[in-house]
Amino acid sequence: SYSSAARLLDGLGALHVPGNHDDRAAMADAVGPVGDRLHRTGGTTVALLDTLVPGAPHGALSDAAVALLAEAVRDPAPLLVALHHPPVAVGHPVLDGMRLLEAGVFEALLAARSDPTLVVCGHVHTPLATTFAGHPLVVAPSVAPALRWPDVPGTGGSDPVPAPGGVLHVLGDGPPRSRFLSWPV
Repeated sequence: SYSSAARLLDGLGALHVPGNHDDRAAMADAVGPVGDRLHRTGGTTVALLDTLVPGAPHGALSDAAVALLAEAVRDPAPLLVALHHPPVAVGHPVLDGMRLLEAGVFEALLAARSDPTLVVCGHVHTPLATTFAGHPLVVAPSVAPALRWPDVPGTGGSDPVPAPGGVLHVLGDGPPRSRFLSWPV
């Protein structure tokens, strides 16, 4: 799967962070760096935070990730923070137990920032927008099945209605922008 993804994304300038089902080493072999790092492009600082806890559904930030984020928030350039696990409850009884744990330091660092900031994540398998620490938070949909939300009628754990999709985050020429994409089934 990583090799296929690498071929599909080749030449697009995609930046990658691992999710809760990923294997860091295999992913890095196929797509390049996946650990905590800063990337600067188009006048925007991108903080890529690896929240993977091997074998666990929840996420966590390492001390190195927190230090990297502390460096990034001091830069007045627009900031995009990318991680897999949402740092807030999203209103789903299962997913809320699998979010980024102990997000208080992350929240405090971002709350002190007044420059343009966008936080992006996945893990929820459903497009969602909210705020975190006073900044927009965009959750990407997934190419995998979505979990059924408590207010969606039906049986079973997955929701067959949402189309597979993703989010394209556009950097440069102002603050980061997010465009939701869907793929036909």
